[in-house]
Amino acid sequence: MPTLDRIAHTGDHARDRTAPFFDYHRDYLAQLVNLFPADPLAGPIKGMLAESALPAMSMSMSMMYASAFLTDHPDVIAAPRDGLNTAYHAEGIGELYARSGWDKAATWVNLIAGPYTESYAHQDQGSIMIYKGGGLAYDANVDTTNGLAQATGAHSLVRIESGGATVRQVASTISKLTALHQGDGFL
Repeated sequence: MPTLDRIAHTGDHARDRTAPFFDYHRDYLAQLVNLFPADPLAGPIKGMLAESALPAMSMSMSMMYASAFLTDHPDVIAAPRDGLNTAYHAEGIGELYARSGWDKAATWVNLIAGPYTESYAHQDQGSIMIYKGGGLAYDANVDTTNGLAQATGAHSLVRIESGGATVRQVASTISKLTALHQGDGFL
């Protein structure tokens, strides 16, 4: 999320319904920097971690501190994210992430149109989330006590009703994004 204190709250978040940026997420990114220090994204990732709500591991669990020690790559210099693309289409999972900029006040958008492969997965194909200083269009998981709302009606999407009941999405189907264009100032 633009505020660097949360991750995208799609799917299950059983630990916390608000999807906070946590030590595990920090560790995943630090592992990438450690494995690929010459990648052009290594510096911007290190910069983002330094600016995040979690600039260092927060848990007292020794495994997280050990990981932080082992994955620190001092040769990688933190760099700004300016110049990086502000949109990413993750075709495999069918998610589109876009933002108006790399500042913490940016507008962030998530669209989902991909595979619905498991009957117990979230029925969120066709959903949209918009964040600008708070959730403007968001997944209802943030309003639950456990972050596990899976029904079609629990997501920010157009839904179809038949006989007064919401029509469920069908497992083992794939939604597809059919048009995506990005240009100067638009997506």
